[in-house]
Amino acid sequence: RLRLFIAAGFWLAATVGAWFFAQPVLDWLMIPARRSGAEFIFLGPQEALFTLVKLSILMGLMVSAPVWLYEAAAFAWPGLTRPERRTVLFSLPIILILFVLGITFAYFVLLQYVFRFFIGFAGPDITATFSIGSYVSFVISLTLPFGFVFQLPVLMAVLAYVGIITPAFLKANRRLALLAILVIAAVLTPPDVISQLAMAVPLYLLYEIGIWVAVLAQRRKREVERNV
Repeated sequence: RLRLFIAAGFWLAATVGAWFFAQPVLDWLMIPARRSGAEFIFLGPQEALFTLVKLSILMGLMVSAPVWLYEAAAFAWPGLTRPERRTVLFSLPIILILFVLGITFAYFVLLQYVFRFFIGFAGPDITATFSIGSYVSFVISLTLPFGFVFQLPVLMAVLAYVGIITPAFLKANRRLALLAILVIAAVLTPPDVISQLAMAVPLYLLYEIGIWVAVLAQRRKREVERNV
């Protein structure tokens, strides 16, 4: 309970601090749409304020993510063996790096393409005008899931290490994995085919990387068992 309160308190403090950077971050998020010729409005008196609050909460959560991971690891630490502790220490930085890489990929690669694609359907006499609230929600729903999607190799390595799955099983079920990936992409992305495919393709590549990582995890497990 104490660790949960510490993590939540850090999140609250980070959210308050993030408020002072919410407007510059909002301006930065609008760059891809503005490059495509879009303009922005807000449809209600409270929309601009609520959008900045939403951004502050999300930024606070991202800044406090290392604290949440640390507190979760510290809670489980006494019950872990020495090899498991080494695995946790090795995995935590990788989890954070993959999360940042996923969001970075979605913002700098996917988001630019998605806006060029959709705005391209507008004729020369039509101006793209977005509500600021709906635009930020769209950007978050498109980029944030990639931070979690990029954790797939870590998840597969953990499952292989504990013996729930094997590399042979993963290789034999590629078709089922592809079907599951398409379903996940349809659920996590905005309801359009382009966004869904943009998530499904890198997700399947991560699945293939995960197979290789699972092989390494099993080898590591056998080495640990031989040394025990």
